[in-house]
Amino acid sequence: LALLGMTLTGKKSPKVMLLLLFVLVYGFSIVIFFVTSRYRLPVVPIMIIFASFAISHFFKNIKNRTIPWKSVLILAFAVCLVNVDIFHFRPGPKELMASEAESWYYIGRAEGDRAKNEKGYQSQIKAYKKAITTMQKSVAIDSVFSSPLTFMGIYKIKIAKNLMRNFEADTTSFIKSEISIANEAMQNLGDAKKLLELAHHIAPQFASPLYNLCLTLYFRNIIEFTFYGEHNKAVKMNIAKRCDEINRITDELLQSKQFEKYKDYYRIKRKARLQQQVVSGK
Repeated sequence: LALLGMTLTGKKSPKVMLLLLFVLVYGFSIVIFFVTSRYRLPVVPIMIIFASFAISHFFKNIKNRTIPWKSVLILAFAVCLVNVDIFHFRPGPKELMASEAESWYYIGRAEGDRAKNEKGYQSQIKAYKKAITTMQKSVAIDSVFSSPLTFMGIYKIKIAKNLMRNFEADTTSFIKSEISIANEAMQNLGDAKKLLELAHHIAPQFASPLYNLCLTLYFRNIIEFTFYGEHNKAVKMNIAKRCDEINRITDELLQSKQFEKYKDYYRIKRKARLQQQVVSGK
């Protein structure tokens, strides 16, 4: 309707020319550099003026019982020009799906960032669980989007750390409720391991899933050693295996020059070596 209105203004007055120039010059310059609709919004009020003029033109013709064929043809052409995607510029179903999944992912990231500022570990756990629920919406839309899987794993690790926050590492005996909390922490770390492995499988080029997988294994070792038998040979064997896994992953990260957290890779590698020394008695 705005395009039709622009063609119906007849002899252009300076005021009309100013409006036309604004639409054409501003619109053209914005379309070249910016794709987001908020930059195009200032043109809309001017287009409404021209569209209103086109509607007024049709009403006058209807009142005079005449059919403005020229205007009808121009309007039909404009409708096709605006709505028919001849060159396939518009996003298809896959792009729209990916965009929606990304939106839920960023909402989840915001909720996860806000969880850090919550006071008290229980409030933080609740906030991280909310962020995970939001991330699950992203995964439900696009199952091959690795980023929400990675951060779901990270938030599971943070939940486990918050659960274990108040426990002393050198405690020799634990009450039943503490063992229950330790089991819950291990469950969260087990979930984190699965999520991070899946994220790495989908996007092996990213370092974050592997690094956080190392953290998952490291924290599982701490809980298992502290709560499930400092003198249990089977537990020590499991810890030693996880330490070997941490060493393998960190070597893989360093060899592939994944230097996103270069110092952190060496730090977790050293910590795993100390764990291995403890369980081996060396």
